[in-house]
Amino acid sequence: MSAIVLMSTGLWSNQSFAESSSDVIQPAGVSSNDLPSIGGGSAQSATEPSNPPGDLAGLSKKLTQSVVTVFCTSGNDLGSGWAASVEMSPAMKAAGYRSYIVTNLHVVAACTTDSSIEMRLSSGQTIHGKVWSWSDTDHDVAGIVTNATVPALTWRGKIPAQGWWVGVIGSPLGQPGLLSTGIISSVALAAGGPNNFPAYTGTTTAPINHGNSGGPVFDSSGRVLGLATAVAANAQNIGIFNGTPMLCDVVINCPSQTAVWGDGPLPGTGSSNLLIFILIGVALVAIIGVVVFIVARKNGGPKGPRPQNIYGVTTTFNANPTGGLNSQSPPSTPGAPPAPPKF
Repeated sequence: MSAIVLMSTGLWSNQSFAESSSDVIQPAGVSSNDLPSIGGGSAQSATEPSNPPGDLAGLSKKLTQSVVTVFCTSGNDLGSGWAASVEMSPAMKAAGYRSYIVTNLHVVAACTTDSSIEMRLSSGQTIHGKVWSWSDTDHDVAGIVTNATVPALTWRGKIPAQGWWVGVIGSPLGQPGLLSTGIISSVALAAGGPNNFPAYTGTTTAPINHGNSGGPVFDSSGRVLGLATAVAANAQNIGIFNGTPMLCDVVINCPSQTAVWGDGPLPGTGSSNLLIFILIGVALVAIIGVVVFIVARKNGGPKGPRPQNIYGVTTTFNANPTGGLNSQSPPSTPGAPPAPPKF
């Protein structure tokens, strides 16, 4: 039994939840064919992830435009969400949807029946959407579609690690666009471990409060690492976030979870294409060198002194670091949204 407090607001109360035994990952709401895909957008990672951003004010101002306050009026619940960079499915495009908002399921669980969601942008503008897909498992994630255009955030890159700087933007206590900062205190890449963490979860010292649920936890480059989800009960500075790999095949179709938190070249990064171009360039240089050598020998050899230190090419690739509290969504019956805890 793990005592956690989920961070939406409304008529909810503290509860403890037993760990879910389900390991089946499947979306509810729509078929997997109608989910958006990971798309071809580039991945992104901080170059010095342990350091805060050089211009936090500028970064926060930019990211806040992509963060929304989520209202589920059916359950009198409030949380946060953010627009994810995805490739919309044919069904979504046909319906005229332009943006995909990601949040926690426990924020919108009461609205999965009628699907109607109200969201407020940082500008104060109110937009509407519907719950498109959500998790039947302990992933506690949901996707909302809207006809409005909301700037999308990058959510793929290197595996985050303990000690990285992070920020959290959301609507704690209903106050939109509030920023808090801290570091990553732990990352779980596999289920279990000494603290029995679920896979792809992490903890942070950045303050997380009621209303932050579903908001982005981001690194110093602005890449979203996960969703602010819960805090440990009877503890200080132990905020829990669900990593973005938890979105895969539940609310977004992904080739694999390592395509979201990965050590190698990621889809859309261009790293593999760069390597191909380098190899082609090396081959062309070698061919030209052979031709020049043959022509020079045929003409009696080079004239004048031999040139020294003509040029050199050096290519570097960044190495990747690696990096547990039990953050569980409420027990659920397959095919139906889980009953939300009450605050």
